[in-house]
Amino acid sequence: MLIYTDGVSEGQLAQVINYELFAIKEAIAQLENTKTCMVPITFLVVQKRHHIRLFPTDMRNSDDRNFNVQAGTIVDSEITHPTQIDFYLVSHASIQGTARPTKYRCIWNENGMHEDEIEELTYYLCHLFARCTRSVSYPAPTYYAHLAAFRARALIHNVDLDLTNLQKEQDKKLNLQLNENSPMFFV
Repeated sequence: MLIYTDGVSEGQLAQVINYELFAIKEAIAQLENTKTCMVPITFLVVQKRHHIRLFPTDMRNSDDRNFNVQAGTIVDSEITHPTQIDFYLVSHASIQGTARPTKYRCIWNENGMHEDEIEELTYYLCHLFARCTRSVSYPAPTYYAHLAAFRARALIHNVDLDLTNLQKEQDKKLNLQLNENSPMFFV
């Protein structure tokens, strides 16, 4: 299983491992009816809020008038951690202004994926967002997670929820009323 998450600052990485990752592993173990999760997980944090900008060393290596680096540019040495898997990727051509690279940090790698494999897969995932005919700035699953969270927030707007018993609340108050003629639910 490969997980991309965003909205995590450098100071929250340990929290993500200790709470989110182990909650996911526990949920998978419950689904498998085992005591431990047997599914290997690779967990990456996607960060857009940083001040790193990349520029080509030779202006002939730029595709636009703003002299941005080419789409697909990856920096995984010099300005990154020397022993951990982290890298910067400019996966999209900037339409306007200076292209902002996305920082990726692998905080858990049970699959034993090599950094080059993770970088290549990440770049390919930036081309799968169905709402755009070009590559986007971070992987499509992360975009879809944002859309699902936005839709969930809209569905529970002004709904009183008892957070101590979410299962009961979900059964009682959060049933989706789907159209019989079209059982699709769009995010």
